[in-house]
Formats: sequence, structure tokens, C-alpha cells
Amino acid sequence: MKLLLPIIFIFLFITACLHRADKLSHEPGVVIGKSYRPDNYYSTYEMQQVWTGNGYTWMPVMHTHYDPAVFDVIFRCQHGVIFTIDRPELFAKLREGDTVQIDYYELLNKKGEVKDYDFVDANKFSKKQTW
Repeated sequence: MKLLLPIIFIFLFITACLHRADKLSHEPGVVIGKSYRPDNYYSTYEMQQVWTGNGYTWMPVMHTHYDPAVFDVIFRCQHGVIFTIDRPELFAKLREGDTVQIDYYELLNKKGEVKDYDFVDANKFSKKQTW
């Protein structure tokens, strides 16, 4: 809970400052890599002081953690920017070396300056493209 409130605050602050451009933008790019990490369950143990009714005692406490699977696709756009998207459907349909069209929206501040990008999709070109 301690971590959740700052994350919500940061999310609301960023979304209040940026808005999505109306026009969907397109740019050629290349898939330069893929990375898969499966689900991961693991446990950690720590000693905690616990009230037993007769006083405090130290007891081992087990914490179970879960990391979901990661399906990273690494892109390089036409301008040389490298970025990673974690989506299983992209991981399945694209291969390393594929030339793709990257669809995205620009995220603008109140002055109209581009501050970030909202990735939408990437589709493989039917023919080898050069740029």
C-alpha cells in the first residue's frame, strides 16, 4: 500500500500533463531482437519478531513472489531510437530482422511539444523496405 499511492500520484501527474495527438503516426522500423522470460515463482524467508502472548519471539516468515512472463520485442525506428515493447501477440507475429511499420500516437504537453510516444502496433512490411 505504501508503494501504491506514490505510483498512482505519479501516474495521475503525468497523464494530466500530457495528451495524445489526434493523428495516428507511422514510421518504418526493424525488429532487432526478441527476449522471453517465463513466469517465475520464488520464495524468500526472513526472520520477524512476532507477539506470542507471552512476549515477543523470532519466527521465520515466508514471502512468495510472482513475476509474470515477459515477451519483449526490441525495435529500432527509422531515426535510430531503440525501444522495447512487452506484448505476447507481437512476440508471436514478428521475427528478428523483420522490417515493420510502427504505429504510434505522439504525447504532447500543453505547449504542443512532443514529450513521449504511445505505441499502438507494428506490422510486417510485405516487401523488404529500405530507408
